[in-house]
Amino acid sequence: MFRCARRTGVPNRDELRAAFNSKTKAIIICNPNNPTGKVFTPNEMEFIAGLCQEFDALCFTDEIYEHILYPRAGAEIAHISMAQIDGMRDRTVIVNSMSKTYSVTDGALVTASRHRKSPARSQSFMTS
Repeated sequence: MFRCARRTGVPNRDELRAAFNSKTKAIIICNPNNPTGKVFTPNEMEFIAGLCQEFDALCFTDEIYEHILYPRAGAEIAHISMAQIDGMRDRTVIVNSMSKTYSVTDGALVTASRHRKSPARSQSFMTS
């Protein structure tokens, strides 16, 4: 398991790269992050995407807070979905919901067609 720096939420690239190997099947990221509000920069997202492509891993990304961003002085904050990065559309599984932004309590899972069976099977474990 890999965790970003506690205060900044910035991934240490050497440590993250060391966490990937031939057995790595997927990475899970929360972007924007709750509770810190950290939004990965395009550069950080591209680095993670590069690792996923290099090691043929999926990226499960929790994007429930994509519309709830907290601007900071001197920093441009913009949400970028992992699926928007070149080469990542078919290896990204997006977990999203309308409950946080729009107060609609239902979930949604968006994924490339080749990954649709696995999330459907796992839904029974996540809902009652």
